[in-house]
Amino acid sequence: MNDKKNNAWGSYKDKNGQSLEQFANAVVSIAHLEKLEVIDLYHNKQLKIEDLVHFERLKNSETGQYKNYKYPDFAHVSFNPETYEYPDPPQAINLTYDGLHPSDKGNKIIANIFIKILKNRT
Repeated sequence: MNDKKNNAWGSYKDKNGQSLEQFANAVVSIAHLEKLEVIDLYHNKQLKIEDLVHFERLKNSETGQYKNYKYPDFAHVSFNPETYEYPDPPQAINLTYDGLHPSDKGNKIIANIFIKILKNRT
């Protein structure tokens, strides 16, 4: 996560023609086929894609100045990981640090989902 050359687009943009949602759907499908329980965090309403970060701080290609972009606008802004100021400022953090890696707030939601499932088993 702290490697600025980690050119990951998180949950926002396809890579090599595939989206993170396609990957999540494949995991769910395989789990159902194998009759395994699966916890689908990707489609969980508490972890909505528009709430993952407050903004992404990216360089405006026209002005060369950094600007705070909200979702979905930042999903279409290209960036160079070699010159990108990474990580985003702390004010950008919401449920994740960067759109993919959960923050404390995001981890709390995930932990509560697991706790609810485990309590229902006893």
